[in-house]
Amino acid sequence: MARGLLGPGIVLRDRATGTYRALQKHLYEGPGDHGLYLEHTPRQATDQEHSYLWPFREAAQAAVDMQRLPRTGPAYRQDAAERFDTAELYHTGGERPGYRSYLPAPLGTGGDVYYDDNAVVALSQLDQYEETGDARYLRRAEQVVPVVSRAWDGDAAKACPGGMDWYDAPGNTIRATNVTALSAQLAARLYEHTRNRAYLDKAEQWYGWVYACMRKAPGLYVNDRGDDGSTNETLWTYNSGAMIGTATALYRGTGDARYLEKAVADARGSLAYWTGGTRLHDQPAVFNAFYFKDLLDLDAVRPDSAYLSAMSAYADNTYRSNRDASSGLFRFQPSNGGDYDPAAPAATLNQSAMVQIFATLADATRRDHRTS
Repeated sequence: MARGLLGPGIVLRDRATGTYRALQKHLYEGPGDHGLYLEHTPRQATDQEHSYLWPFREAAQAAVDMQRLPRTGPAYRQDAAERFDTAELYHTGGERPGYRSYLPAPLGTGGDVYYDDNAVVALSQLDQYEETGDARYLRRAEQVVPVVSRAWDGDAAKACPGGMDWYDAPGNTIRATNVTALSAQLAARLYEHTRNRAYLDKAEQWYGWVYACMRKAPGLYVNDRGDDGSTNETLWTYNSGAMIGTATALYRGTGDARYLEKAVADARGSLAYWTGGTRLHDQPAVFNAFYFKDLLDLDAVRPDSAYLSAMSAYADNTYRSNRDASSGLFRFQPSNGGDYDPAAPAATLNQSAMVQIFATLADATRRDHRTS
């Protein structure tokens, strides 16, 4: 047995492997269909021929995370490389380039550039760069910064000026926490790798707006501000996570302890809230994947066993309650979270999220043992 690979790590590795195999068996369309994925299985009447960008990104991220599995990770390197090549099918150039929400011609009808989609694609590219050292992925992530920078709203007449538009179209009427925080996280992490001061300036500006204008309580950030002055008070775990992850990256990049203090305060506050009742269970699985990874990112800098414990409890409960043992597929409510629904189609989005959670846990459990 490999050093550091104990019973819990083996169980988690096996769960990640089984969940990934089910993703590939039931939702991956294969090289003959350009390496794309279905949105659901079984295919729904309203589904496009292939998945939207967001589910595809999660499948790509799942492959990235599988590379980190104890002992078996190298077997997934080719899968991950192929996912990133395929992701470029969603990209268009021109005066306003970016990754489209759906495949452009000739494979599809195209879609808007959603800035949150672009930010998370770039975050995956950074993860792949850190995993492989291949500078192509760093360059691709850097090319997304001008895209998301277009989202910044400079209208000083609006309530709480600043923030970033949700998508690139004249009909956009909201400035969204997710776009602004995820873009800040991207810029902060790019600063760590490049020491380009422009990235730091953007990260601090974007993070500062969310912290000042969208923070409801420690670790809890409301969803968006409308151009009409209204505020959408909805809370999501990934908004908590993005702000924790950004503050952690800013601390690593600058050494400024104030960012670490903010990250810890947001982690503790959010965890106290989200672990109450069924809140984590009811959140979309993919949002929880973001959140837990950001908690573990902070844990590497300022250890707190509560982060890994919360992630482990969620993963174990969801494996027991939301998995179809006959197929290995996870099923949730239409919200992409909550109780098991046997009549619901399985989704690339959710299946990929669970792969990420199990693979990340397997790696974290190994590392936690080696440093304890």
